Amino acid sequence: MFRARYGVVVLSVALGLLGWATIRSLTGNWLPMLEDRSGDLVWRMGAERKDERRLILVDINEQSLREIGPWPWPRATQARLIEQLAKAGARQQILDIVLADAKPDDAKLEQVLQQHPSVLAQIFALDPGTGPSSGRPAGALDWTACPPLFPEATGYLATAPTLAGRLVGHITPRVAPDGLVRHQPAVICSDNRSYPALSLVALMNGTGETGLVLQRGASPLDAPWMLSGRSQAFPAIALDENGDIRIPWKLHPHSFISLSAADVLADRVPAGLLSGAWVLVGSSAFGLHDVIATPFEGAAAGLQVHAEIITAMIDGRIPATPSGAPAYRFIMAVLGIALLMFMARERKRFPVYLVPLAAAAWGVVLWGIHGLFQIKASIWLGWADPALFVGLSGLTMGILEHARSRVDRDRLYTHLSSYLPAPVAEALAQQSPSSAIRASTRQVSVMFADIRNFSAYCEARPPEEAAAVLHAFSPRQQGSSRPMGVS
Repeated sequence: MFRARYGVVVLSVALGLLGWATIRSLTGNWLPMLEDRSGDLVWRMGAERKDERRLILVDINEQSLREIGPWPWPRATQARLIEQLAKAGARQQILDIVLADAKPDDAKLEQVLQQHPSVLAQIFALDPGTGPSSGRPAGALDWTACPPLFPEATGYLATAPTLAGRLVGHITPRVAPDGLVRHQPAVICSDNRSYPALSLVALMNGTGETGLVLQRGASPLDAPWMLSGRSQAFPAIALDENGDIRIPWKLHPHSFISLSAADVLADRVPAGLLSGAWVLVGSSAFGLHDVIATPFEGAAAGLQVHAEIITAMIDGRIPATPSGAPAYRFIMAVLGIALLMFMARERKRFPVYLVPLAAAAWGVVLWGIHGLFQIKASIWLGWADPALFVGLSGLTMGILEHARSRVDRDRLYTHLSSYLPAPVAEALAQQSPSSAIRASTRQVSVMFADIRNFSAYCEARPPEEAAAVLHAFSPRQQGSSRPMGVS
């Protein structure tokens, strides 16, 4: 019996592993996408709602377009916006706006940028077949070459050469197949030069950092890659194997204070609100085409990506998958199989139908652990692979155990029905083992029969022949309910 159960467990694990590998190979990124979407749910459920005042959003919204005029505004108007923010006490200005193409009034904006250095934006294209590039990228890191870890740009829309300075960062997101933005390349390569993201440049400018260092994670708890500064003021930024920053949707969009650009230009900002704060200037106006999908909204302003990344960088809470995550997932899969083996061994305590339910519950537990670490520790462990493997193994084990149980029950019924009426045999075969006494009153007829000199006959004949005689003498033939006559 033990060997039969052991064989069922081994076969179930083998079939579960085969099913997992088949699904993995046929569905491609289905499991990672499942993890990402479940992570979106965790962000929505656990997002903090607080009054974030370190980073203030200045939004070029529909109100701004109505009061100031259609976009693009004259460079003189943009210069006045920067002056107004500086006058209100903004410590740093980050422009999530690409100031492309030279304009006649660039001189005024350039003069203001020299007085109030701001982080400007440029955008790269990562898809093949991109149209012609515009301008010339600026703000490259002082690396001798761009590491192959980072993606290569196929085109770009750069800041106008008359405005481009050292403080320029890219605002290129990675758009997932379902349309949501969950990652952003930390660095993008173009002509073997390295161009950092807008959030990184903002953090460098805010901490006084002049250069970045890329290195492998030192321990299993570290991310695969770490991007750190040359001084202690710049916090280490965790990157995944593709060199991307996983966007931490830790703050609910309502946590950020958003001011209309029109109110800033009209000096209608509450006194002291911007004093010492970082200001992120972007757009939510529909006509400016800076709309993305986030875990919170299907159509949100693109500046939310940079706001989430910047605040998480300041707090040191960029989520990342540690290098030791595969080992963790393997251990969780082994523990899940051990649980199923224990339940299969303790068959009297755990009915067979509980095995698949336990496997499904184990997947929920893994998702819960993943979500807890995602929110509390900014660690992305992953859960879908071990959950799928244990789930398939548990389902297979439940089916095989049920089939084996049915075979044993049918065999028992066949044996009992050779000597007992069919209803009695069926009742005994279907009844679970129990120490309880079940008694009832029945009207029955009992026939006692004997074979003369049978003991002497058995002493003189082989046991097989004696057993055959007894079988023929039985009141019921195997598989028949017809009584036999005895003479």
